[in-house]
Amino acid sequence: MKSYPTPFNETLRQNAVEKLRWIEPGKDPVLEEVVATVTKIFDVPTALVSLVDQDRQWFPARAQFPSAETSRDYSICAHAILQHTPLILPDTLADPRFAEHPVVVNSPYVRFYAGAPIVLSSGLRVGSLCALDYVARAHPTPEQVELLTHLSRIVASTLERLASERNQLPANANQDSIRRDLLALIGHELRTPLTSVLGFSRLLEARLTGSEKEMARASTTAALHLSEIIDHLITYADLRTGEVLLSETNIEPNVLVSEILTVLEPLFSEVETDLSVSIDPALESLSVDPAHFKSALTCLLMNAAVHGGSDAALSIYVTDSQEVVFEVTDNGNGFTASAAKCLQPFQVGADIDTRTSGGIGLGLPLAQQLVELHGGELSIVSMKDGVRAAIKLPKSRATFTELPPLQASVAS
Repeated sequence: MKSYPTPFNETLRQNAVEKLRWIEPGKDPVLEEVVATVTKIFDVPTALVSLVDQDRQWFPARAQFPSAETSRDYSICAHAILQHTPLILPDTLADPRFAEHPVVVNSPYVRFYAGAPIVLSSGLRVGSLCALDYVARAHPTPEQVELLTHLSRIVASTLERLASERNQLPANANQDSIRRDLLALIGHELRTPLTSVLGFSRLLEARLTGSEKEMARASTTAALHLSEIIDHLITYADLRTGEVLLSETNIEPNVLVSEILTVLEPLFSEVETDLSVSIDPALESLSVDPAHFKSALTCLLMNAAVHGGSDAALSIYVTDSQEVVFEVTDNGNGFTASAAKCLQPFQVGADIDTRTSGGIGLGLPLAQQLVELHGGELSIVSMKDGVRAAIKLPKSRATFTELPPLQASVAS
């Protein structure tokens, strides 16, 4: 598993980084002065201007660091670009997210990190300005953090100046207009019909009885769930940059599953698919963005319901290396195409899906991006007797205990 999460807007971000690759390390006096100043502000031996590329990070300016670049797996800055505020780690070994990070447990054994994201005027985060030490330190003062943030803005403006001299950064006015229109579309064109659906389903729920009342209630629950996703997307997404942020909280796995099944149980009943659920008793809670993570897992379960056979299973378990796996299996007909193609947008309805119906092919690609935003991996394997889809999360997102196993069944 990768040691870093992948930003939701990675393609746009990479386009911006590409425009900066020509900058020669150690050649710009402003950037060199900035890293020298950072070492003095924090009284540390090392400071870096780090640009996070596709599979590496490289340093247009560095103070007392042996390499001009490292693998992205060795990059704490790859985490800093996911934040609006600086990432401060007084002791990396004391933080479960980084206690086993490659740059912490291997040379140069980073113990202290303070990094402010480098944010271009487009809003895209291309890297970070960071201070490093190889011993644990006290938490920086607010004044030190404020100065680091100020200097990161100087770095951003310097990079844009250097790029503009080469005419490599295009104007964003037209893109901004398009994104504003998209925000208006989500806010109005989706919410308006959804409001009608909610109104009618609540009206039916009040008038009907018996099983029909339960169906109306399920429709209301599903519409509320969709409304929550739309609100969450607008709240935690920057349509200007295509960036999606995480609003993380601890949630018990049985609570997470229960909330999903409340929405999906009518679907499994309608298609006459039996869904069994098992949850590892060692797993106490997960640190995730509940709305985004539920969206990803819901997508896998809906695929099992719509495209699968008579039986499906959700298994949540902990591996020997304490990674958490959400595995969804079904006994359907499988896919005709490769798993890699399943994760490409707009592929369903072409030659990929022999399992009858599909959509516009955005569900699985979106799920993959949301999983990668959590630092996890999504895999899909088409087997002789069905499909196995699995979300794997790093162990830093889990807390463990010993509780009785939860077994549940949603029958047709």
